Amino acid sequence: MFHFITERLDGVTMMSMADMFDYIEDKQGFEQILEILDVPAISIKNAICTGKVKYNKPLVADEMIELKRLTNKKNQKQHYQVLI
Repeated sequence: MFHFITERLDGVTMMSMADMFDYIEDKQGFEQILEILDVPAISIKNAICTGKVKYNKPLVADEMIELKRLTNKKNQKQHYQVLI
């Protein structure tokens, strides 16, 4: 789900819960959370800040350009008028 963020931001890495274990201060508490979740620690991945965060490309600009390209603005305006 958050994989696209790690592609566009430096300093953010996808890590499994098992990978995060080295960075956790309260390891016992973290292990308890994993037991409660009752899923393998490698199956849950999150976008984790691992350094100074900075853009290496826009977050959603590419998707907006593609949507604009695919959207017929005339039909879109008519659709919005019906909704109002």
